[in-house]
Amino acid sequence: MHPQAQAFLDYTAKHNVLPENPTLEDLRADAADYLKHAVPARAMVFTNVAPAIIALAEHDVLRDDGANYAVALKKAGIPVTMKEYPGMIHSFFGHGFMVEDAYNLRKWLSVQIVKAVH
Repeated sequence: MHPQAQAFLDYTAKHNVLPENPTLEDLRADAADYLKHAVPARAMVFTNVAPAIIALAEHDVLRDDGANYAVALKKAGIPVTMKEYPGMIHSFFGHGFMVEDAYNLRKWLSVQIVKAVH
């Protein structure tokens, strides 16, 4: 099972938001509904989607989801700008004062956003 689906199932079970005595089908239906919003790469239709700017961290557990999303968007004709940061982990973006690539990512994103709106 996909780790995000498992996390969703663990959360819903812990917080008792599933039907009483859920069946496996209940769990699958809830997970599928959740994942279509939680994992954009699982979307089936890309209408009215803005061009995407995607930054990936090489060692992020969600790296493949980001890469797959970029591929799906490109196949749908959506413009995609993507950059991967070697050696980085999930949420490195928030460590700008400690990790040079976090600062570099912020600069890169700023440039990409300016290009996209001009």
